Amino acid sequence: MRVFPGAGRSEGAMAAAKLLEPSRARCELRTIAATFFEEYREKVETDAVLGRRFMPVHVTEPGVDGSTSIFRGLGECYETHRGAQMTDNLVGVAGRLAERHAASRFVPDKAIDPIDEACADVRVQLSSRQEEMDQLERTKRQLGIEAKAVGRDKKKVFAGASEDCQGGYAACGKPSPGSVQWGAPVSR
Repeated sequence: MRVFPGAGRSEGAMAAAKLLEPSRARCELRTIAATFFEEYREKVETDAVLGRRFMPVHVTEPGVDGSTSIFRGLGECYETHRGAQMTDNLVGVAGRLAERHAASRFVPDKAIDPIDEACADVRVQLSSRQEEMDQLERTKRQLGIEAKAVGRDKKKVFAGASEDCQGGYAACGKPSPGSVQWGAPVSR
């Protein structure tokens, strides 16, 4: 609706609306358009043909309760898309806060957008947690492999050291009867 009345209009050219006018006059072309009041006044009311062809249907902005019921209808789609569960209390509070603090926008958009952004943020946090968990699992798996490798190496090192100790002990022989034994009193 925004582009249609002026589309193709340039010096020496016909507008697209004029090309479609015969089809519209014979009711062969059916159109539903949506626009704001200012654009309707600017584009449609100034063109007599468009003013006769389009019947205005005024839709008022719903209140907080209306926006809450609209969002309850949309809630399942948002839950499926964003992967976050929304309670009725959340929807009601968001509607009241949006009505109070977002004066430049219209209901239900100004109530739906903050909830959508919060759900998107939750989705991003959940996906980043999954990435962190994957990284931790990979690190854990890598450390497990390294621990097993160190364990095998330790067994080899200790086995070799044990054999060396046993061989060294055997080479030393038995202690002589006059040698000092552990725990015996020593005279000074």
